[in-house]
Amino acid sequence: MSLIRTPHAAVIVWNFDDRLNTKGITSSFDKVNEMIISTVSLISCSTNKTKSDPVGTFTFTLAPTRNWVSVLTPGSWCAILMTNEPLTEDSFKKAKPKQVKMLGRIDTVRTDVSVSDDGTRSTTYVVSGRDWGSIFNNTVYVDPIVQDPSETGKTMASALYQQFSQNVFSDNNDVLALSIPKNLNTILSIFGGPLKLPETDRLAKATHDVSIPTEVSNFFQFVDGFNVISSSTKLTELLILVWGPLKGEDDYDNSAPEQTGTGWLDPGVLLGQHSLWSILQENSNYAMNEMFLEMFWSNEGPELLLYNRIKPFSYTDAPASADKIDTSMRSMFQNIASHRLDDEAIINVNAGTNWADKFNFIEIKPDINELSILGVLLKAKSQAFQGGNSTSDIFNREGFRPIMFSIKQLPFNKKGSTEPFQSDVLSKWVHLAKEWFFDSHRLINGTVILHGSSEYIPVGDNIMFEAGLVGVTPNYNSGAVKTNNKIYVLAHVETVQNTFSIHDGVRSFQTTIQFVRGIFVDEQKKLVGEGTIDTLASSLNKVDSRNGRTVLSVAANSPKEE
Repeated sequence: MSLIRTPHAAVIVWNFDDRLNTKGITSSFDKVNEMIISTVSLISCSTNKTKSDPVGTFTFTLAPTRNWVSVLTPGSWCAILMTNEPLTEDSFKKAKPKQVKMLGRIDTVRTDVSVSDDGTRSTTYVVSGRDWGSIFNNTVYVDPIVQDPSETGKTMASALYQQFSQNVFSDNNDVLALSIPKNLNTILSIFGGPLKLPETDRLAKATHDVSIPTEVSNFFQFVDGFNVISSSTKLTELLILVWGPLKGEDDYDNSAPEQTGTGWLDPGVLLGQHSLWSILQENSNYAMNEMFLEMFWSNEGPELLLYNRIKPFSYTDAPASADKIDTSMRSMFQNIASHRLDDEAIINVNAGTNWADKFNFIEIKPDINELSILGVLLKAKSQAFQGGNSTSDIFNREGFRPIMFSIKQLPFNKKGSTEPFQSDVLSKWVHLAKEWFFDSHRLINGTVILHGSSEYIPVGDNIMFEAGLVGVTPNYNSGAVKTNNKIYVLAHVETVQNTFSIHDGVRSFQTTIQFVRGIFVDEQKKLVGEGTIDTLASSLNKVDSRNGRTVLSVAANSPKEE
Protein backbone atom coordinates (compact mmCIF):
# COMPACT_ATOMS: atom_id res chain seq x y z
CA MET A 1 0.00 0.00 0.00
CA SER A 2 1.45 3.37 -1.00
CA LEU A 3 2.11 5.89 1.71
CA ILE A 4 -0.02 9.03 1.74
CA ARG A 5 2.16 12.13 1.48
CA THR A 6 0.96 15.69 1.87
CA PRO A 7 3.87 18.07 1.20
CA HIS A 8 4.03 21.30 3.15
CA ALA A 9 6.49 24.18 3.02
CA ALA A 10 6.96 27.62 4.53
CA VAL A 11 9.64 30.23 5.04
CA ILE A 12 10.17 32.10 8.30
CA VAL A 13 11.87 35.46 7.72
CA TRP A 14 13.30 37.46 10.59
CA ASN A 15 13.26 40.63 8.54
CA PHE A 16 15.54 43.48 9.61
CA ASP A 17 13.48 46.60 10.06
CA ASP A 18 16.45 48.89 9.49
CA ARG A 19 17.90 49.01 5.96
CA LEU A 20 21.12 50.57 7.33
CA ASN A 21 20.25 54.08 6.18
CA THR A 22 21.03 55.75 9.49
CA LYS A 23 19.68 59.18 8.59
CA GLY A 24 16.74 59.96 10.81
CA ILE A 25 16.50 56.39 12.17
CA THR A 26 16.34 55.88 15.90
CA SER A 27 15.65 52.12 16.08
CA SER A 28 18.47 49.67 16.79
CA PHE A 29 20.17 47.83 13.95
CA ASP A 30 19.16 44.40 15.25
CA LYS A 31 15.40 45.00 15.37
CA VAL A 32 13.52 42.43 13.28
CA ASN A 33 9.92 41.88 12.24
CA GLU A 34 9.08 38.21 11.91
CA MET A 35 7.01 37.17 8.93
CA ILE A 36 5.85 33.71 7.89
CA ILE A 37 5.48 33.02 4.20
CA SER A 38 3.19 30.05 3.66
CA THR A 39 1.75 28.40 0.56
CA VAL A 40 -0.56 31.39 0.07
CA SER A 41 2.42 33.24 -1.41
CA LEU A 42 5.05 30.50 -1.72
CA ILE A 43 5.13 29.08 -5.25
CA SER A 44 8.35 27.06 -4.92
CA CYS A 45 11.49 26.76 -2.84
CA SER A 46 14.69 24.74 -2.96
CA THR A 47 17.79 24.22 -0.83
CA ASN A 48 21.16 22.87 -1.94
CA LYS A 49 24.03 21.76 0.29
CA THR A 50 27.30 20.30 -1.04
CA LYS A 51 30.02 18.83 1.14
CA SER A 52 32.85 20.37 -0.87
CA ASP A 53 31.49 23.91 -0.42
CA PRO A 54 31.16 25.46 3.05
CA VAL A 55 28.20 27.54 1.87
CA GLY A 56 24.81 26.07 0.99
CA THR A 57 22.29 27.96 -1.13
CA PHE A 58 18.52 28.43 -1.27
CA THR A 59 15.93 29.98 -3.59
CA PHE A 60 12.22 30.56 -3.20
CA THR A 61 9.67 32.06 -5.58
CA LEU A 62 6.76 34.17 -4.33
CA ALA A 63 3.44 35.17 -5.83
CA PRO A 64 2.77 38.91 -6.20
CA THR A 65 0.64 39.12 -3.06
CA ARG A 66 2.95 41.94 -1.94
CA ASN A 67 5.78 43.97 -3.42
CA TRP A 68 8.43 41.71 -1.92
CA VAL A 69 11.36 43.82 -3.17
CA SER A 70 10.27 46.63 -0.86
CA VAL A 71 9.22 44.32 1.98
CA LEU A 72 12.19 41.93 2.39
CA THR A 73 15.52 43.34 3.58
CA PRO A 74 18.68 41.76 2.11
CA GLY A 75 20.83 40.31 4.90
CA SER A 76 17.81 39.13 6.88
CA TRP A 77 17.90 35.64 8.36
CA CYS A 78 15.38 32.98 7.36
CA ALA A 79 14.52 29.32 7.94
CA ILE A 80 13.31 27.06 5.13
CA LEU A 81 10.74 24.44 6.20
CA MET A 82 9.76 21.45 4.02
CA THR A 83 8.01 18.34 5.28
CA ASN A 84 5.41 15.67 4.67
CA GLU A 85 3.87 16.52 8.01
CA PRO A 86 1.33 19.29 8.66
CA LEU A 87 2.80 22.64 9.64
CA THR A 88 1.04 23.88 12.75
CA GLU A 89 1.32 27.02 14.85
CA ASP A 90 3.91 25.24 16.99
CA SER A 91 6.09 24.69 13.89
CA PHE A 92 6.85 28.42 13.88
CA LYS A 93 7.65 28.63 17.57
CA LYS A 94 10.42 26.01 17.82
CA ALA A 95 12.59 24.33 15.18
CA LYS A 96 11.87 20.66 14.56
CA PRO A 97 14.29 18.19 12.89
CA LYS A 98 11.64 16.82 10.52
CA GLN A 99 10.67 20.25 9.25
CA VAL A 100 13.67 22.60 9.03
CA LYS A 101 15.86 22.16 5.94
CA MET A 102 18.11 25.22 6.13
CA LEU A 103 19.05 28.32 8.12
CA GLY A 104 20.27 31.10 5.86
CA ARG A 105 20.50 34.78 4.95
CA ILE A 106 18.77 36.54 2.10
CA ASP A 107 21.15 37.87 -0.56
CA THR A 108 18.79 39.25 -3.17
CA VAL A 109 15.10 39.88 -3.82
CA ARG A 110 14.09 40.38 -7.44
CA THR A 111 10.91 40.83 -9.39
CA ASP A 112 10.46 38.82 -12.59
CA VAL A 113 7.88 40.14 -15.05
CA SER A 114 7.16 38.36 -18.33
CA VAL A 115 4.64 38.96 -21.11
CA SER A 116 3.26 36.08 -23.19
CA ASP A 117 2.38 36.19 -26.89
CA ASP A 118 -1.24 37.03 -26.12
CA GLY A 119 -0.22 39.99 -23.98
CA THR A 120 -0.80 38.31 -20.61
CA ARG A 121 1.49 39.77 -17.97
CA SER A 122 2.92 37.45 -15.29
CA THR A 123 4.79 38.63 -12.21
CA THR A 124 6.70 36.62 -9.64
CA TYR A 125 9.36 37.45 -7.04
CA VAL A 126 12.56 35.40 -6.65
CA VAL A 127 14.46 35.39 -3.35
CA SER A 128 17.87 33.74 -3.09
CA GLY A 129 20.56 33.48 -0.48
CA ARG A 130 23.13 31.36 1.32
CA ASP A 131 23.06 29.25 4.46
CA TRP A 132 24.76 30.02 7.78
CA GLY A 133 28.12 28.75 6.46
CA SER A 134 28.45 32.02 4.57
CA ILE A 135 30.01 33.56 7.69
CA PHE A 136 33.19 31.62 6.85
CA ASN A 137 33.54 33.51 3.59
CA ASN A 138 33.91 36.77 5.48
CA THR A 139 37.20 38.51 4.77
CA VAL A 140 40.00 38.69 7.33
CA TYR A 141 42.23 41.67 6.57
CA VAL A 142 45.76 42.32 7.82
CA ASP A 143 47.64 45.21 6.23
CA PRO A 144 50.93 43.97 4.73
CA ILE A 145 52.61 46.96 6.39
CA VAL A 146 52.19 45.69 9.95
CA GLN A 147 53.42 48.08 12.63
CA ASP A 148 54.06 47.77 16.32
CA PRO A 149 51.30 48.92 18.67
CA SER A 150 52.12 52.60 18.93
CA GLU A 151 50.38 55.87 18.30
CA THR A 152 50.83 55.37 14.54
CA GLY A 153 50.02 51.68 14.51
CA LYS A 154 46.62 51.52 16.15
CA THR A 155 44.72 50.13 13.21
CA MET A 156 42.36 47.21 12.95
CA ALA A 157 44.76 45.28 10.71
CA SER A 158 47.86 45.60 12.89
CA ALA A 159 45.89 44.91 16.08
CA LEU A 160 44.55 41.67 14.63
CA TYR A 161 48.07 40.60 13.67
CA GLN A 162 49.40 41.34 17.16
CA GLN A 163 46.57 39.43 18.78
CA PHE A 164 47.28 36.44 16.57
CA SER A 165 51.01 36.59 17.39
CA GLN A 166 50.29 36.57 21.12
CA ASN A 167 48.56 33.22 20.73
CA VAL A 168 51.21 31.46 18.64
CA PHE A 169 54.52 32.61 20.17
CA SER A 170 55.92 31.51 23.53
CA ASP A 171 57.44 33.85 26.10
CA ASN A 172 60.83 33.23 24.47
CA ASN A 173 59.38 34.25 21.09
CA ASP A 174 59.59 30.66 19.83
CA VAL A 175 56.83 29.40 17.56
CA LEU A 176 54.57 27.00 19.42
CA ALA A 177 53.95 23.59 17.83
CA LEU A 178 50.29 22.82 18.37
CA SER A 179 47.91 19.98 17.55
CA ILE A 180 45.49 20.42 14.66
CA PRO A 181 42.36 20.78 16.90
CA LYS A 182 44.14 23.39 19.05
CA ASN A 183 45.25 25.27 15.93
CA LEU A 184 41.68 25.48 14.66
CA ASN A 185 40.19 26.39 18.03
CA THR A 186 42.83 29.12 18.43
CA ILE A 187 41.89 30.64 15.07
CA LEU A 188 38.17 30.52 15.92
CA SER A 189 38.67 32.02 19.37
CA ILE A 190 40.76 34.93 18.06
CA PHE A 191 38.37 35.85 15.29
CA GLY A 192 35.29 35.19 17.37
CA GLY A 193 35.98 37.53 20.25
CA PRO A 194 37.21 41.03 21.05
CA LEU A 195 40.90 41.82 20.66
CA LYS A 196 42.76 41.93 23.98
CA LEU A 197 44.71 45.02 23.06
CA PRO A 198 44.54 48.77 23.77
CA GLU A 199 41.95 50.73 21.85
CA THR A 200 42.76 51.20 18.17
CA ASP A 201 41.92 54.06 15.87
CA ARG A 202 39.42 51.78 14.11
CA LEU A 203 37.85 48.55 15.34
CA ALA A 204 39.15 46.68 18.37
CA LYS A 205 37.02 43.62 17.81
CA ALA A 206 36.68 40.62 15.54
CA THR A 207 36.26 41.38 11.88
CA HIS A 208 34.30 38.27 10.97
CA ASP A 209 32.04 37.45 13.88
CA VAL A 210 28.37 37.40 12.92
CA SER A 211 25.44 37.51 15.33
CA ILE A 212 21.99 36.19 14.62
CA PRO A 213 18.87 37.97 15.91
CA THR A 214 17.67 36.87 19.33
CA GLU A 215 14.45 35.65 17.70
CA VAL A 216 16.47 33.19 15.58
CA SER A 217 18.29 31.92 18.66
CA ASN A 218 15.00 31.44 20.51
CA PHE A 219 13.50 29.53 17.57
CA PHE A 220 16.39 27.10 17.08
CA GLN A 221 17.63 26.81 20.69
CA PHE A 222 21.08 25.68 19.55
CA VAL A 223 23.10 23.28 21.66
CA ASP A 224 26.69 24.36 22.40
CA GLY A 225 29.90 22.38 22.94
CA PHE A 226 28.89 21.61 26.53
CA ASN A 227 25.73 19.85 25.32
CA VAL A 228 23.41 22.46 26.79
CA ILE A 229 21.01 24.87 25.10
CA SER A 230 22.76 28.19 24.59
CA SER A 231 21.22 31.65 24.56
CA SER A 232 24.18 33.09 22.67
CA THR A 233 23.51 34.87 19.40
CA LYS A 234 27.16 34.68 18.21
CA LEU A 235 27.61 31.92 15.67
CA THR A 236 31.28 31.43 16.55
CA GLU A 237 30.28 30.72 20.16
CA LEU A 238 27.72 28.17 19.00
CA LEU A 239 30.13 26.39 16.63
CA ILE A 240 31.34 22.93 17.72
CA LEU A 241 34.56 21.43 16.30
CA VAL A 242 34.33 17.69 15.49
CA TRP A 243 37.64 15.89 14.94
CA GLY A 244 39.44 12.57 15.23
CA PRO A 245 38.87 9.01 13.98
CA LEU A 246 35.56 7.17 14.29
CA LYS A 247 35.67 4.37 16.87
CA GLY A 248 31.94 3.59 16.75
CA GLU A 249 28.90 4.79 14.86
CA ASP A 250 29.05 8.59 14.99
CA ASP A 251 31.48 8.24 17.93
CA TYR A 252 34.77 10.13 17.57
CA ASP A 253 37.95 9.39 19.51
CA ASN A 254 39.32 12.69 20.87
CA SER A 255 41.95 11.14 23.14
CA ALA A 256 45.03 11.92 21.00
CA PRO A 257 44.84 15.33 19.28
CA GLU A 258 48.41 15.00 18.02
CA GLN A 259 47.66 11.89 15.95
CA THR A 260 46.77 13.95 12.87
CA GLY A 261 50.01 15.89 13.06
CA THR A 262 51.28 19.04 14.67
CA GLY A 263 52.03 22.39 13.16
CA TRP A 264 52.50 26.01 13.95
CA LEU A 265 50.24 28.91 13.13
CA ASP A 266 52.23 31.31 10.99
CA PRO A 267 51.02 34.93 11.43
CA GLY A 268 52.66 35.72 8.11
CA VAL A 269 50.01 33.80 6.19
CA LEU A 270 47.43 36.34 7.38
CA LEU A 271 48.98 39.27 5.54
CA GLY A 272 46.57 40.75 3.04
CA GLN A 273 42.99 39.55 2.55
CA HIS A 274 41.86 35.99 3.21
CA SER A 275 38.57 34.31 3.95
CA LEU A 276 38.22 32.73 7.36
CA TRP A 277 37.53 29.43 5.60
CA SER A 278 40.84 29.50 3.69
CA ILE A 279 42.76 30.17 6.91
CA LEU A 280 41.08 27.23 8.61
CA GLN A 281 41.78 24.99 5.61
CA GLU A 282 45.43 26.07 5.61
CA ASN A 283 45.76 24.72 9.16
CA SER A 284 43.63 21.57 8.91
CA ASN A 285 46.10 18.99 7.46
CA TYR A 286 43.84 18.30 4.51
CA ALA A 287 45.86 15.22 3.55
CA MET A 288 44.43 13.36 6.54
CA ASN A 289 41.32 15.38 7.43
CA GLU A 290 38.20 16.60 5.68
CA MET A 291 36.66 19.93 6.65
CA PHE A 292 33.00 20.75 6.10
CA LEU A 293 30.05 22.43 7.83
CA GLU A 294 26.69 20.95 8.77
CA MET A 295 23.75 21.25 11.12
CA PHE A 296 23.24 18.19 13.31
CA TRP A 297 20.09 17.40 15.25
CA SER A 298 20.93 15.80 18.59
CA ASN A 299 18.39 14.70 21.18
CA GLU A 300 18.96 18.00 22.99
CA GLY A 301 18.54 20.18 19.91
CA PRO A 302 20.28 21.41 16.75
CA GLU A 303 24.06 21.84 16.70
CA LEU A 304 26.24 23.84 14.29
CA LEU A 305 29.25 21.64 13.52
CA LEU A 306 32.62 22.29 11.92
CA TYR A 307 33.98 18.88 10.96
CA ASN A 308 37.71 18.28 10.62
CA ARG A 309 37.64 14.51 10.96
CA ILE A 310 40.14 11.94 9.71
CA LYS A 311 39.31 11.39 6.06
CA PRO A 312 40.85 8.09 4.85
CA PHE A 313 37.94 5.80 5.73
CA SER A 314 38.33 2.02 5.46
CA TYR A 315 35.53 -0.41 4.69
CA THR A 316 37.39 -3.74 4.91
CA ASP A 317 38.04 -5.40 8.26
CA ALA A 318 41.58 -6.45 7.33
CA PRO A 319 43.53 -3.60 5.70
CA ALA A 320 45.80 -4.43 2.77
CA SER A 321 48.76 -2.87 4.61
CA ALA A 322 47.96 -3.97 8.17
CA ASP A 323 51.61 -3.84 9.20
CA LYS A 324 52.14 -0.37 7.74
CA ILE A 325 49.22 1.71 9.03
CA ASP A 326 48.43 3.32 12.36
CA THR A 327 45.28 1.49 13.46
CA SER A 328 44.52 4.18 16.07
CA MET A 329 43.81 6.59 13.20
CA ARG A 330 41.78 4.13 11.12
CA SER A 331 38.12 5.15 10.73
CA MET A 332 35.65 2.58 9.43
CA PHE A 333 33.34 3.80 6.67
CA GLN A 334 30.50 1.82 8.27
CA ASN A 335 30.80 3.96 11.42
CA ILE A 336 29.70 7.16 9.71
CA ALA A 337 26.16 8.08 10.80
CA SER A 338 23.75 6.50 8.30
CA HIS A 339 20.15 7.05 7.21
CA ARG A 340 17.99 4.17 5.95
CA LEU A 341 15.94 5.41 3.00
CA ASP A 342 12.32 4.30 2.61
CA ASP A 343 12.31 2.12 -0.52
CA GLU A 344 8.72 3.12 -1.34
CA ALA A 345 9.74 6.77 -1.32
CA ILE A 346 12.52 6.31 -3.91
CA ILE A 347 11.38 7.29 -7.39
CA ASN A 348 14.67 7.25 -9.30
CA VAL A 349 18.18 5.82 -8.92
CA ASN A 350 21.07 6.49 -11.27
CA ALA A 351 24.15 4.56 -10.21
CA GLY A 352 27.38 3.25 -11.66
CA THR A 353 31.15 3.55 -11.61
CA ASN A 354 33.51 6.34 -12.63
CA TRP A 355 37.00 5.95 -14.09
CA ALA A 356 37.83 9.52 -13.01
CA ASP A 357 37.81 8.25 -9.39
CA LYS A 358 40.88 6.10 -10.05
CA PHE A 359 44.26 7.04 -8.58
CA ASN A 360 47.44 4.96 -8.62
CA PHE A 361 50.00 7.23 -6.94
CA ILE A 362 49.92 9.17 -3.64
CA GLU A 363 52.40 11.59 -2.15
CA ILE A 364 52.26 13.60 1.09
CA LYS A 365 55.03 16.18 1.11
CA PRO A 366 56.12 18.94 3.52
CA ASP A 367 55.23 22.47 2.44
CA ILE A 368 57.74 24.24 4.66
CA ASN A 369 60.48 26.22 2.91
CA GLU A 370 62.95 25.98 5.78
CA LEU A 371 62.69 22.18 5.73
CA SER A 372 62.49 21.64 1.98
CA ILE A 373 65.73 19.60 1.93
CA LEU A 374 64.12 17.10 4.32
CA GLY A 375 61.24 16.71 1.89
CA VAL A 376 63.68 15.30 -0.63
CA LEU A 377 65.08 12.86 1.94
CA LEU A 378 61.57 11.72 2.89
CA LYS A 379 60.42 10.85 -0.64
CA ALA A 380 60.73 7.11 -0.07
CA LYS A 381 58.47 7.29 2.98
CA SER A 382 56.00 9.86 1.63
CA GLN A 383 55.09 8.14 -1.65
CA ALA A 384 53.11 5.03 -2.55
CA PHE A 385 52.00 3.54 -5.84
CA GLN A 386 49.57 0.83 -6.86
CA GLY A 387 50.74 -1.96 -9.09
CA GLY A 388 52.00 -5.49 -9.54
CA ASN A 389 55.69 -6.28 -9.59
CA SER A 390 56.72 -2.74 -10.51
CA THR A 391 55.31 0.70 -11.17
CA SER A 392 55.31 -0.02 -14.89
CA ASP A 393 52.64 -2.72 -14.48
CA ILE A 394 49.96 -0.23 -13.51
CA PHE A 395 51.29 2.93 -15.18
CA ASN A 396 51.58 1.25 -18.61
CA ARG A 397 47.88 0.40 -18.50
CA GLU A 398 46.42 3.47 -16.78
CA GLY A 399 48.99 6.20 -17.16
CA PHE A 400 50.19 8.25 -14.22
CA ARG A 401 47.13 9.18 -12.09
CA PRO A 402 48.53 10.99 -9.03
CA ILE A 403 47.01 12.69 -6.02
CA MET A 404 49.44 14.84 -4.04
CA PHE A 405 49.15 16.77 -0.79
CA SER A 406 51.43 19.60 0.34
CA ILE A 407 50.92 20.23 4.05
CA LYS A 408 52.49 22.15 6.92
CA GLN A 409 50.95 20.00 9.67
CA LEU A 410 53.38 17.10 9.90
CA PRO A 411 54.24 14.42 12.49
CA PHE A 412 56.97 16.44 14.20
CA ASN A 413 59.24 14.94 16.83
CA LYS A 414 59.55 16.55 20.24
CA LYS A 415 62.11 19.28 20.83
CA GLY A 416 65.68 17.98 21.10
CA SER A 417 65.24 15.07 18.72
CA THR A 418 67.89 14.59 16.03
CA GLU A 419 65.19 14.40 13.34
CA PRO A 420 62.32 16.92 13.11
CA PHE A 421 59.90 14.47 11.43
CA GLN A 422 58.57 11.10 12.47
CA SER A 423 59.12 9.62 9.02
CA ASP A 424 57.53 6.26 9.92
CA VAL A 425 54.30 8.02 10.91
CA LEU A 426 54.28 9.89 7.61
CA SER A 427 54.59 6.54 5.83
CA LYS A 428 51.57 5.22 7.78
CA TRP A 429 49.55 8.25 6.69
CA VAL A 430 50.32 7.41 3.07
CA HIS A 431 49.15 3.81 3.49
CA LEU A 432 45.95 4.95 5.21
CA ALA A 433 45.27 7.19 2.24
CA LYS A 434 45.80 4.24 -0.13
CA GLU A 435 42.75 2.50 1.35
CA TRP A 436 40.63 5.56 0.60
CA PHE A 437 41.88 6.64 -2.82
CA PHE A 438 43.01 3.47 -4.64
CA ASP A 439 40.37 1.32 -6.38
CA SER A 440 37.67 3.98 -5.93
CA HIS A 441 36.51 3.19 -9.46
CA ARG A 442 35.13 -0.12 -8.12
CA LEU A 443 32.72 1.73 -5.81
CA ILE A 444 29.21 2.87 -6.77
CA ASN A 445 28.35 6.55 -7.20
CA GLY A 446 25.27 8.31 -8.52
CA THR A 447 22.01 10.01 -7.61
CA VAL A 448 18.89 8.91 -5.77
CA ILE A 449 15.64 10.91 -5.91
CA LEU A 450 12.87 10.28 -3.39
CA HIS A 451 9.58 11.77 -2.38
CA GLY A 452 10.62 14.55 -0.04
CA SER A 453 12.43 13.38 3.08
CA SER A 454 11.03 14.86 6.27
CA GLU A 455 14.16 13.57 8.00
CA TYR A 456 17.08 15.99 7.86
CA ILE A 457 19.85 14.22 5.89
CA PRO A 458 23.19 16.05 6.28
CA VAL A 459 26.04 15.97 3.79
CA GLY A 460 28.96 13.90 5.09
CA ASP A 461 26.64 11.18 6.45
CA ASN A 462 25.85 7.85 4.78
CA ILE A 463 22.63 6.53 3.28
CA MET A 464 21.40 2.95 2.92
CA PHE A 465 18.92 1.63 0.37
CA GLU A 466 18.09 -1.78 -1.06
CA ALA A 467 20.63 -2.92 -3.64
CA GLY A 468 17.87 -4.32 -5.84
CA LEU A 469 17.07 -0.73 -6.83
CA VAL A 470 20.32 -0.51 -8.81
CA GLY A 471 19.68 -3.75 -10.71
CA VAL A 472 20.25 -7.44 -10.09
CA THR A 473 22.90 -7.39 -7.39
CA PRO A 474 25.10 -10.29 -8.58
CA ASN A 475 25.83 -8.28 -11.71
CA TYR A 476 27.82 -6.00 -9.42
CA ASN A 477 28.99 -8.39 -6.74
CA SER A 478 29.11 -12.17 -7.12
CA GLY A 479 29.31 -12.57 -3.34
CA ALA A 480 25.63 -11.66 -3.24
CA VAL A 481 24.60 -15.19 -4.24
CA LYS A 482 26.32 -16.61 -1.15
CA THR A 483 24.05 -14.87 1.33
CA ASN A 484 20.35 -15.15 2.12
CA ASN A 485 20.35 -11.76 3.82
CA LYS A 486 18.93 -8.63 2.28
CA ILE A 487 21.56 -6.62 0.45
CA TYR A 488 21.92 -2.85 0.63
CA VAL A 489 24.00 -0.10 -0.91
CA LEU A 490 25.80 1.91 1.77
CA ALA A 491 26.98 5.20 0.24
CA HIS A 492 28.38 8.57 1.23
CA VAL A 493 26.30 11.76 0.87
CA GLU A 494 28.00 14.50 -1.16
CA THR A 495 25.07 16.75 -2.03
CA VAL A 496 21.48 17.11 -0.75
CA GLN A 497 18.86 19.13 -2.60
CA ASN A 498 15.30 19.64 -1.36
CA THR A 499 12.68 21.05 -3.75
CA PHE A 500 9.08 22.06 -3.09
CA SER A 501 6.69 23.46 -5.70
CA ILE A 502 3.02 24.08 -6.40
CA HIS A 503 1.82 23.63 -9.97
CA ASP A 504 -1.84 23.78 -10.98
CA GLY A 505 -2.74 23.38 -7.32
CA VAL A 506 -0.69 20.19 -6.90
CA ARG A 507 2.08 20.19 -4.31
CA SER A 508 5.34 18.38 -4.97
CA PHE A 509 8.26 17.78 -2.59
CA GLN A 510 11.38 15.87 -3.64
CA THR A 511 14.81 15.20 -2.14
CA THR A 512 17.76 14.53 -4.43
CA ILE A 513 20.92 12.98 -2.98
CA GLN A 514 24.20 12.68 -4.84
CA PHE A 515 26.28 9.89 -3.36
CA VAL A 516 29.76 8.43 -3.78
CA ARG A 517 31.76 5.39 -2.59
CA GLY A 518 28.80 3.02 -2.48
CA ILE A 519 29.53 -0.51 -1.20
CA PHE A 520 27.35 -3.61 -0.84
CA VAL A 521 26.47 -4.62 2.73
CA ASP A 522 23.87 -6.56 4.66
CA GLU A 523 21.50 -5.07 7.23
CA GLN A 524 24.25 -5.07 9.88
CA LYS A 525 26.58 -3.21 7.45
CA LYS A 526 28.76 -6.29 7.00
CA LEU A 527 30.39 -6.50 3.58
CA VAL A 528 28.78 -8.71 0.95
CA GLY A 529 31.65 -10.37 -0.89
CA GLU A 530 34.37 -7.74 -1.23
CA GLY A 531 31.74 -5.02 -0.91
CA THR A 532 32.67 -3.59 -4.30
CA ILE A 533 32.39 -4.42 -7.99
CA ASP A 534 34.13 -7.79 -8.42
CA THR A 535 37.86 -7.76 -9.02
CA LEU A 536 37.63 -10.19 -11.93
CA ALA A 537 35.02 -9.58 -14.60
CA SER A 538 35.48 -13.23 -15.68
CA SER A 539 33.80 -14.32 -12.45
CA LEU A 540 30.47 -13.48 -14.13
CA ASN A 541 31.13 -15.26 -17.44
CA LYS A 542 30.14 -18.76 -16.33
CA VAL A 543 27.26 -20.76 -17.80
CA ASP A 544 25.12 -19.90 -14.79
CA SER A 545 25.99 -16.25 -15.26
CA ARG A 546 23.90 -14.01 -13.06
CA ASN A 547 23.34 -11.85 -16.16
CA GLY A 548 20.83 -14.53 -17.12
CA ARG A 549 18.45 -13.02 -14.60
CA THR A 550 18.00 -9.92 -16.70
CA VAL A 551 18.50 -11.41 -20.19
CA LEU A 552 16.61 -14.72 -20.28
CA SER A 553 18.39 -16.17 -23.32
CA VAL A 554 21.88 -15.72 -21.88
CA ALA A 555 21.90 -18.82 -19.69
CA ALA A 556 21.17 -21.13 -22.62
CA ASN A 557 23.56 -19.54 -25.09
CA SER A 558 26.47 -18.44 -22.91
CA PRO A 559 29.87 -19.87 -23.94
CA LYS A 560 31.58 -21.94 -21.29
CA GLU A 561 34.49 -20.40 -19.49
CA GLU A 562 37.79 -21.88 -20.61
